[in-house]
Amino acid sequence: MNIAITCNNEIDSLFDRKIEFVTRGLRPDAKRHLRSISIRNALIIIDYITSM
Repeated sequence: MNIAITCNNEIDSLFDRKIEFVTRGLRPDAKRHLRSISIRNALIIIDYITSM
C-alpha cells in the first residue's frame, strides 16, 4: 500500500471526525460549509470552535 495514500486517508478520517464533533447539534449547512472551503481554513475554524 502506498504510504502517501494511507496518510491522506488517515488525515481525511481525522478531518471528518473533527467536522462531526464541531457541527454536532448544528444545522446541516454548517457541515456542508466546512466541507466546501479549503481544508486549511476549515481546520482554523474547527480549532477556533474547539478552543471556546
